[in-house]
Amino acid sequence: MTSLILALLAARRAQTLIVMLLAVLATAGAVAGPAYRVTAERAVVDAEVSTSTPLERSVQINSGVTRWTPQEFTSRIESQVALAGFTTVYAAEYNVAARFGTRVAIPRFSYRDDVCAHVVVRAGRCPSGAREVILGRQTAEGLGVDVGAEVPFASATYIVGDGWQAGKTWTSLTLVGIYDPVDPSEPYWAGRTYFGGTERAAPEPAFVAEPTLELVEHAVVSYTADLVAGPDTFTPARIATLQTDLDQLRQRMTATRATVITDVPALVTRIDSSIALVGRVVPIAAVPLILLCWFIVYLTVAYSTEQRRAEFGLFALRGLPLGQRWALAFGPTVVPVLVGAPIGYVLGHVAVSAFGAATLPVSAPVPVGTGYLGYAALAVAGALLAGAWAQRQLFRSSVGPLVRRVPPRVRTVGSLTAVVVTVVLAAVAVAQLRASGGELAGVALLGPALVALAVALAVAHLLVPVSRRAGRRALRRGRLGAALAALRMARRPGTQRLLAFVTVAVALLGFAVIAASVGADRRTDRAGTELGAPRVVPVAPMTAAALLAATRRADPDGRFAMAVVMTEQPDGMPADPVVAVDSGRLAAVTAWPDGASIGAAEAARRLRPATAEPVVVTGTALRVDVTVTTLTKQPTVPLRATLTTGDGRPEKLVELGELRPGRATYTADIGGCEAGCRLASVEVRQPGQVDFDVRLVVHGIGQAGPDRELVTAEQLAAWLPTKQTRPVDKLSVSRVADGLAVEVTAGTLGTLDGRVRPPDAVYPVPALAAGRSRPDLTGLSGLDRRAEPAALVGRSPRLPRVGALGSLVDLEFIDRVARNVAVATDAEVWLGPRAPADALDRLRAAGLVLGTERSLARTQEALSQQGPAVALRFHVATGGLALLLAVGAVLLVAAIDRADRSDELRALRAQGLRRRDAAVYARRGYLWVVAVAVVAGTFAAVLAWVTIGPFVPQFADRAPDGALYWPSPAALLVVAVVSAVALAGAAVVSAGGRSIRGFR
Repeated sequence: MTSLILALLAARRAQTLIVMLLAVLATAGAVAGPAYRVTAERAVVDAEVSTSTPLERSVQINSGVTRWTPQEFTSRIESQVALAGFTTVYAAEYNVAARFGTRVAIPRFSYRDDVCAHVVVRAGRCPSGAREVILGRQTAEGLGVDVGAEVPFASATYIVGDGWQAGKTWTSLTLVGIYDPVDPSEPYWAGRTYFGGTERAAPEPAFVAEPTLELVEHAVVSYTADLVAGPDTFTPARIATLQTDLDQLRQRMTATRATVITDVPALVTRIDSSIALVGRVVPIAAVPLILLCWFIVYLTVAYSTEQRRAEFGLFALRGLPLGQRWALAFGPTVVPVLVGAPIGYVLGHVAVSAFGAATLPVSAPVPVGTGYLGYAALAVAGALLAGAWAQRQLFRSSVGPLVRRVPPRVRTVGSLTAVVVTVVLAAVAVAQLRASGGELAGVALLGPALVALAVALAVAHLLVPVSRRAGRRALRRGRLGAALAALRMARRPGTQRLLAFVTVAVALLGFAVIAASVGADRRTDRAGTELGAPRVVPVAPMTAAALLAATRRADPDGRFAMAVVMTEQPDGMPADPVVAVDSGRLAAVTAWPDGASIGAAEAARRLRPATAEPVVVTGTALRVDVTVTTLTKQPTVPLRATLTTGDGRPEKLVELGELRPGRATYTADIGGCEAGCRLASVEVRQPGQVDFDVRLVVHGIGQAGPDRELVTAEQLAAWLPTKQTRPVDKLSVSRVADGLAVEVTAGTLGTLDGRVRPPDAVYPVPALAAGRSRPDLTGLSGLDRRAEPAALVGRSPRLPRVGALGSLVDLEFIDRVARNVAVATDAEVWLGPRAPADALDRLRAAGLVLGTERSLARTQEALSQQGPAVALRFHVATGGLALLLAVGAVLLVAAIDRADRSDELRALRAQGLRRRDAAVYARRGYLWVVAVAVVAGTFAAVLAWVTIGPFVPQFADRAPDGALYWPSPAALLVVAVVSAVALAGAAVVSAGGRSIRGFR
C-alpha cells in the first residue's frame, strides 16, 4: 500500500507539490500570528516609552524638609531604594540668598549626582571640592558676577507678606563655573522643576559639591533620591514584575517617612494595554488566514478528487476494502501535509523575524523552538480534516456515477443553508461587538471574516441561477462561446467554491487596507491636533508675560514662533482644556485641523479684537484722584493698585491708603518701574468678612518722578468692572462728566473682587470652543487657576491641541485679566513651517530654557508603533498573502479543469463550434469569476468596515469611540485594481498556458 501511495504521489507531482506548499503556508500562518505578537511587543514597549513623560520613567523619593545630615540620609534611605533596572540619582537642597554688591538672587542651593554631565558649562569648570559653586548664566548675569568671583551665600526663608529674607550669617564661595541647562525634560531630572520660575528672581539652582552643603548655615535640608529608568528597563519580562517592586518600594519608604511620587504605573498600564491590543487584533487577521489555507487545501483536493472519480469507481467495482480505498484516497493528502508542516513551522519563524525587521523600528528575531507547536498541530489537523472532507463524495457515491465521471450537481438547499448560517454568525459577531462596547473576544474576533464570508457565499449561491439565465440568454442571441462558459459555471460546484474563496480573499485584503488607511489618517490627524504645530518645544516654567516677551524677541515679525500655555483647571470647574495662545500668530504657526469650520486668521481676529494700549507707569509714585460720595458700615476701606512688570516678576501691590469721604489724591511710592510697569487694576479692597457700601468717582490717574498724567477722566469711561462670583457682592461703573463712577456693595463672605481694570484686554475673555465643549461656556480657568468670565466668540468642530473638546483664548488677554502673576508650569513655544534652522538657538538667546522638542513626524512615528498600528501592519501582510492564495487558487483550479475542458472543446469543435467561440468558452468563464469576486470582495470589505470598523482599535491609549471613519477612495481603488490585475492575469495565463503535469 505504501508503494502504491508513493506511486500516486509521483504520478501527480504537481498536485503533491501544491498540497505541500499549502501545508507550509497553513503551518507558517498558524505560527506567524503568535510569533508576530511576541516580536511586536518590543516595538510596542519602545513606542510607549519614547512618548512617555520623565515622571513616567522615574521614581521620585522625597525625605521632606527634615533636619537630617547626609550621613543620616544615607543610613535611612540609600540602602533601601535599589530597584532593578533603575539608576539612583541622589540630591539635596535648601534655599539660599546670593549677594554681590547691592544685587541679591534667591537660588536653590543644590547638590545632585553627576550634574555637570547634564548641563553645559559655558565658562569655568564643574565644582569638585568644598567652597566651590557654579551658577546659571541668567543668575550670574543678574548678580553681575563672573568666574573667579567670591560670592557670599546665606540661608533664605520665605515669609508671607514680606517675601524672601536672608539669614544673618554669610559664607563666601568661589564661583568656578557658569552653566546653561541642556534639556530640563530629560530623564535625569526625573520630572523635577529645577529651572524656570520667577518667584526667586533666580531661575536656576546654584550647584555645589556635596561637602559644600554643610558650609552655609541653614536650618533644614530637603533630601531626594530619584530612580531613573535605563534604556532596557521596560522590557515585557520586567514590566510583569515592576508594579510589585514599586509597591514594595513604597512600603519601605513609608516606613522611613519618605514619600514616593511616580507615574511609572501609568506607563506600565499603557504598555500592558498596547500589548494586549496586539494580542487581540492580530488574531483577526491570523485566524482567517489559517482558515483560507484550510479551504484552499479543501479546494485543491476536491478538484483533484473530481478528476479521480473514475479511478475510485474502478477500485470500488473491483471490491477493494474500504480501509484500503481510504488509504489510497487520503494518503496523497496526508504525506505532503506532514512533509510541509515542519518546513512551514520553520518558515513561520523566519518570515516573522524578517517582517519585523523590515517594518518595526525595534524587533527581536524569533528563535525556532517548541513554543508554537500547539498552533502548528492545529494547522496540520485542520489541513488533514479539510482534505478528508473534500474526498467524502468518493465514498458517498455509488459505483455508477463514479465510473461515468459525472460530477455531483450543485445542491441549492445546502448552499442556501450555508448562506443563512454564515449571515447569522456574522450578525452575532456584530451584535456581540456592539453589546460589549467593542470588546474583541469570542466570535467577534472573526467578525470581518464572517461578514466577508456571508457576502461571498451569498454571491456564490446566486452564481448558479444567474449563470444559467445568462447562458440561456446568450444561446438565444447566438453567442455560443459565452453561453457555454456561463452554463459550465452553473453546473460545476467547484466554480462556486472558487468564487467564494476569491471573494473572501479580496475582502480580507480590502478590510486590512481600509483599516490601515484609516489608521494612518487618524494618526496624522491626532499628531497634528495634539501638537498644534509642526514643532513644539516645552519651556521651563515662567510667567506668561516673560514667555511672550522672549518669544517675540526671538521672532519679532511673528513668522514662525508662538507662545502657548496650557492652563490648569481650578477645583470645581469642568475639566475642558484651555489653551492660551499668542493669537496674532495662529495663521503663521499652527497646523490648523482640516475639520475646523473657522480658519486660523478668522480665529485670531475673533480672539483678539482691537483694544486700548496698556497704561504704563514709569515713575516712582502713583497718584489716584478720587471723590468718595458714600461710605457706609465700614469706616476703613483700602484702595489698592496692581502693577505688573514686563519681565514677569510678581505683581506689585500698591497700597494707596484708606478711603475717606470727599475728594482726595491717594499717593503711594513705587519702585522697580523705571523700565515700565503695566497698571493692571485699581481696586476697592474688602478688608476681611465685613460688609460695606462705597460710591466714589475716579477723576484721573497719574504718576510722580517724573510727573505725568496716565489716565484722563475721559479715558476712564472705558474702564471695566470685574464680574462677581457671589450675588451678595456688586460692582458697577458708569461714566460721569468728571470721570468714572464706581458703586461697590460687599457682602459678609469676604469674596468681593473690587477691581476696576483698564480696557487693554477684552473682558470677559473671548474664547473659541471646540465642537464637543460644553455649550454654556461662560467661564474658564485663568493662568492663576482662578475662574475667569469668558465670552464665546465661535465654535469649531476641531481646534489645535484640544481637538474636539476644549477652548482657545488669547494668552496676553488671559494674562492681563488675572488677579495674580502666575508661573505657567505647562508653557511651550510652537514653531511653524517657516521656522529657520537656528530657531532653537534664537529662543535660547532670548532667555528661554528649552526642553525636548516634539515634531509631527516623530509623533506620527510613535503612534505608528503603538499596538493597534503594529497589528494592522500584520493585517495588510496577511491580506496580501490571502490575495496570493487566491491567485494560486485560480491558477490551480483552471489548470485542473483544463483537461476536461480540452476534451469538451475537441468534441464541440468536431461538431462545428467556431474557433472564436471556443476561445471565449476557454477563457471567459474564469474571467467572469474573477470580475464578480473583485466587485463582491470590495463590497464585502466596505460592508465589514461599516459594521466592524468602528470597533477596531487604532490607538493603545484610546478605546474606539464607535464612530465610523471612511478611508480615502484611493485605498479602495488600489485594492480593486491590484486584485483585478493579479487575478485576471492568473485567469488568462491558466486558460492559455500549458497544462500542469500530473493532473489527468
